[in-house]
Amino acid sequence: QKDQGKKIVVSGVVVRNDGLSSCYIQQYDVESNQYYGVYVYGGYGTQAGFKVGNSIVIEGKIEGDFGVI
Repeated sequence: QKDQGKKIVVSGVVVRNDGLSSCYIQQYDVESNQYYGVYVYGGYGTQAGFKVGNSIVIEGKIEGDFGVI
């Protein structure tokens, strides 16, 4: 609740797609020497155009009870 309404930016490189409308993006953090990633839902279309190797930036606001953006 305390973070509701805050703007967030998530960026990464597509490392896997489902062949339809969604993908998984990942980013390497030099300081922690770890990879972090997020699953991206592309909507109801049959081809969102996510290709492995593409760089993606997602901006949004934290909303709802579960931090959904």
